[in-house]
Amino acid sequence: MCDQGLGEIFLSSGLDFARNKLLAKEYRLTVASFNQRAIKIYQRLGFKKVNNFERISEFGKTEFWVMILY
Repeated sequence: MCDQGLGEIFLSSGLDFARNKLLAKEYRLTVASFNQRAIKIYQRLGFKKVNNFERISEFGKTEFWVMILY
């Protein structure tokens, strides 16, 4: 379902549910830094990068970003 413009709507709906039904006030996510399409959506919805780290697997090093929305 990529490139249909649904990512922002989907994530926004999930955040609204968490806010209204679960009374969530803060949100934290971890995303691979190469996933720029997802990062753009997160940033449009107000998430800010607060940290990053690397993980090593059999495929090599991957950088991850930790992002927070207040």
